[in-house]
Amino acid sequence: MALAIRRPDLVASLTPMATFCKTVSPSSWVERAATVRAGGVEAISDMIMSRWFTPGLSQSRPEVVAEARRMLLATPREGYAACCDAIRDLDLLADLAGVRAPTLVFSGADDPASPPALQDEIRAAIPGAGLVRLSPAAHIMNLEQPGQTIAHLIAWLDHNRFRLGQPASRPARLKEGLANRKAVLGAAHVERSLAQAGAFSAPWQEFIMRTAWGEVWGDPALPWKTRSLLTLQTMIALNREEEFKLHLRPALNNGVSLVELRAAMIQAAVYIGVPAANNAFRWVKDVLGDEANDLA
Repeated sequence: MALAIRRPDLVASLTPMATFCKTVSPSSWVERAATVRAGGVEAISDMIMSRWFTPGLSQSRPEVVAEARRMLLATPREGYAACCDAIRDLDLLADLAGVRAPTLVFSGADDPASPPALQDEIRAAIPGAGLVRLSPAAHIMNLEQPGQTIAHLIAWLDHNRFRLGQPASRPARLKEGLANRKAVLGAAHVERSLAQAGAFSAPWQEFIMRTAWGEVWGDPALPWKTRSLLTLQTMIALNREEEFKLHLRPALNNGVSLVELRAAMIQAAVYIGVPAANNAFRWVKDVLGDEANDLA
């Protein structure tokens, strides 16, 4: 983020991941640096592991956590402590409005080290920034959700190829569309759709991926959050229940909050019709259940 502020000519696109732009509690970093200088990173390793990964990952894939712990323990104490000293004074918030690079913020829904509200702050400060929130995922999301992280990251880098004057070929557009489709709808859903297509529908699947997911969702003019809201509004207008439900959770992953979703649905009642909006509220309840009431 600091590089994008100070040398915008060097940054084609930006992906802040599980981070923050202003230190909330400088004293905590002073204390952590002192602890590490006195006792090495071993003194904080248990605490760090509990913040890096969700309890579920620690139980299901303990080898991932064990490897991360080995990496941490190999870190020189002074190197770690010096990073704490730097983070202690971090404050980029006022300067983020000057970032001109297309930005996609990555956020772990279960991150105690850098809570989602801090990524929301970055997204709000950088003009036009989008957000991807992965779940379940704590601080080291690329190890906890490697498939989702890589799909979103590759799709984002491909999006910004346009800024460098490198239009995609037909095969590249198809590849990009597949990555975008998996990133938004989930790899399992896409692979299931492709497996069920058969020879007759295979060209249709290719058309969808090349045009809808490659050319349209691959156009960086609109962030994915905006495209998700537009898609949901369109499905309300056309009474497409199945498609609305398909895109609902991906919209939340693309940064649409429940408050924003509700506001869009109420607006739909004015411009589309009360019965259509009433259906949409029912569809949200069908998909999210009690989660729909968590508006924090």
